Amino acid sequence: MNISEFVNNDTCPLCGKKMTLFVRHRKEALWKAERQTQPSGYYFQQHLVKNNKLGEKDAFILDIEGDKFNIHCNSSALQREIRTWQFFFFYVCNPNAITKEWQTYKINTYEACYIRNSIFMEMMPTTTETGDTEWVMSPVMRDSTNINRDETFSLSTKTEAQTEKVYFLTLNYEKKTTNLFHYSATKEQNEDANYEPNVFQKEMPLMSVRPDFSDRGKLIERLDAWVLMS
Repeated sequence: MNISEFVNNDTCPLCGKKMTLFVRHRKEALWKAERQTQPSGYYFQQHLVKNNKLGEKDAFILDIEGDKFNIHCNSSALQREIRTWQFFFFYVCNPNAITKEWQTYKINTYEACYIRNSIFMEMMPTTTETGDTEWVMSPVMRDSTNINRDETFSLSTKTEAQTEKVYFLTLNYEKKTTNLFHYSATKEQNEDANYEPNVFQKEMPLMSVRPDFSDRGKLIERLDAWVLMS
């Protein structure tokens, strides 16, 4: 298993747009990536939620060399910090769906379109053939067989009467569950900032076959059937 399986898959399965990559340290700091072409990789800077021990200009580059990933920090302080982290990568189709909330952040699932989280990673020292120490990314759970921790899809459709039907589908690979959240709202309800929809929830075993998102209409019909059968 290699993190390249996660990072190199940067196209949203729902709308086909290129997504934005983030790194989240377990306890603090959110890092947003900018794609680099020369060299191939990603440039990360702190975003919204920041580590006060680090400077505004502290950043790191994730270089991609085939299936090998190298992290290069621009300060010794960040290099020391990053070796103590437990962190995960995540992709969001619409990065504007992420907003700061107190000392952390929240993601508006409806606006995000699609979210995918990796398993937790950490930096581990290894000894090279020459006897030098090299720090490499490694899964925190060594026996994990998935690089994806979970995926969340946001789908919606409108009836002729302009009632919007909204569906959030989450595939949780760690818990091996499929979670469906669904609600409906009229045009007037959508325009009411205080409206709180009655959300339907259903948890099922993890789907054995990932849904086909090329036909949204057929997928929504399938989700409607799950709601009706509950």
